[in-house]
Amino acid sequence: MAKIRNPVRFSKFFGISEALLAKLGVLDPTLNVDTKLFIDPFLIPDSTHSEIAVSGFKTYKHHFETVIKFLAASKSEDDVAWRSARRLMEFPEIKWTCLGYGAQSVSGSGSGAFTTTGVMQTAKEIVGLGVNDPDLFVAMGLFENGIGPDRISDMATNVILPDLLAFNARILKEIKLPTKNFTLVLKNGKDYQAELPINPFEKSVETPIILVPADILRDLPIASDWSDVAAAASKNANLRNRVNKQIAEI
Repeated sequence: MAKIRNPVRFSKFFGISEALLAKLGVLDPTLNVDTKLFIDPFLIPDSTHSEIAVSGFKTYKHHFETVIKFLAASKSEDDVAWRSARRLMEFPEIKWTCLGYGAQSVSGSGSGAFTTTGVMQTAKEIVGLGVNDPDLFVAMGLFENGIGPDRISDMATNVILPDLLAFNARILKEIKLPTKNFTLVLKNGKDYQAELPINPFEKSVETPIILVPADILRDLPIASDWSDVAAAASKNANLRNRVNKQIAEI
């Protein structure tokens, strides 16, 4: 596995106290390589930051309640309601948080949209059977085998991005860091305006840094050799099951 030789922390580059970031409850990410952490949706409602625990969790619940309503209204594959649900289930990678498995940069794997044809076809079949109870949404098998914590993190980041940006607005004022106005355009068509610091290690185009609360993060399962593969796979399956259960409760 490729490794970066000289990882540079956010605090070191911008001359910010690590203790201050810790006190504010902010992750001190590496800027030139992904930090091997992911956003766990289960931690969102218990965050100590109101932008996440209150607004973020409300956004998260509303998002999946809307998906369920569209699926319940869909009468056939690719009708308006079905396409609306699919758009809400597209979660492109957001590299600006500097989280993930990338070993040479923060650009990640570039794997594209989170949505799979299999998930949407299963959703259509379930709705076709007359299942419209939100508590049974888990029956869709929303997060299938092959989808790990990095993809689930992309999902959570996409859904609560407005709340993460509100968190950044408050934190960046407290640490008095220079920012630039960015128009953040996602591959699913959504766009946001935000004042954010520039990542100095992304040379081709000016790239923002989005800070993340430390209390919604967990370690990514890492397989350093073949003996670790089964353990990492088990952690991935456990996470998928927990997120499925959480969305079923919504």
